[in-house]
This record gives sequence, C-alpha cells and structure tokens, in this order.
Amino acid sequence: MDEHIGFKEIHGVYDIPVRSIRGEEEMLEQFRGKVTLFLPVATKCGYVASTDQRMSMQRTHKKFRDLQTLHEEYEERGFSVVAMPTNQLGEQEPCEDEEIAAFIESEYPYVTFPFTQKLNINPTGMGDSFVAEHPLAMYLKGCEIRAFNDYGPLSQDPETGGWVAG
Repeated sequence: MDEHIGFKEIHGVYDIPVRSIRGEEEMLEQFRGKVTLFLPVATKCGYVASTDQRMSMQRTHKKFRDLQTLHEEYEERGFSVVAMPTNQLGEQEPCEDEEIAAFIESEYPYVTFPFTQKLNINPTGMGDSFVAEHPLAMYLKGCEIRAFNDYGPLSQDPETGGWVAG
C-alpha cells in the first residue's frame, strides 16, 4: 500500500489520496465538483521493442492529441482528463514517476492535462509478493468497496492497511 495514504475517511473519489506525477499530494481535490475522465495510460506505448513501433507511436500520439483536444474544449465548463500511468498495459510504462514526467514533456509537449503518480490498476502477485491495486483504481472499477454510501464512509485500517466501511 502507498505509505503516503495513511488513515483517511473516503466519502468519494476526490477524497482518495493520490499524488501527481510530480509528487504533489491530494491532487484530486482540485477536481471536486467537476466532471473528470480518469483513464489508465502507458506513455511509452510504441516505444518498447515488443510492439510495431512506428504504428504504435503514431497511435499513442493521436490518442494523447485527442485527449488534449477534449480536455481543452471542455475545461472551462468544469471538465478534465486525468491520466493514470500504469505498467499494467503491456508493461509499457516501466519507469518511475520522475522519468515518466520527463518523457511526457519531451515526447508529448502539447499535453497539459494532469497525470497521477504511477498506479497499479490491478492486483498482482500472490502471498508475500502480493501488491494490491491502488484505491483509486479499485474505486473507479466499482469494486464492492465502492458501496460505501450504504455502509458509511470508507477508511483505511491502520493495522492491516485494508480499506473498510464504517
């Protein structure tokens, strides 16, 4: 579990502790009351040897240009795109946050919509090597834990690190 999350009640998606790609805490707070499109991304899609590089790079640039257009077109009306880098899309985001941020600046200089820290969007491993998905991904996928309105606020158990209702 991410150490920066700590113990916090979660009443909605904007309460989930998430850092920006540059390390700013509580980055989602700025979007409270707005319409937000969260989507997992792999900024290096097409830049790794396992893909048809030319075609994949062109598709990745097109996707980011289209998302930027969407972001710009509706930003003044309270809309934002929020990208969530993950290495769980064909292992095409192998770097850490600082490198990802530098790569975005160099390869996608036209992108102004925000990026979260690199997230696990799915649980991985088993036993001692188990890594849970980030609470933001869990919430967005609508896992049972999201039904907090029926059972009270969501909070993290300080002893186990698990998310519980109540």
